[in-house]
Amino acid sequence: MRLPRAVDVGSEMKGNDMKLKNRSAIVTGGASGIGKEIALVFAREGAKVAIADLNKQAADAAAAEIRAAGGQSIGVAMDVCSEEHVSSVIQRRC
Repeated sequence: MRLPRAVDVGSEMKGNDMKLKNRSAIVTGGASGIGKEIALVFAREGAKVAIADLNKQAADAAAAEIRAAGGQSIGVAMDVCSEEHVSSVIQRRC
């Protein structure tokens, strides 16, 4: 069994067939692992992506990677176990 190659965000970020263009996404756990790969795919498809993670530094680093490839992204510290915290972060950013 072969594993899929890592998502190449940069080569496809400027494509014409962007399925999520003019959309926004919040990807929880987006600083690493599966969450980060999801964020990269969303960015490649044209979404503005908020990387939400407990680790703000890692969220900022993932967002910077997307921006460096031509996408739009921000990193935010978010504890998804707290509904109040999630609402607070969203209210401040919107």
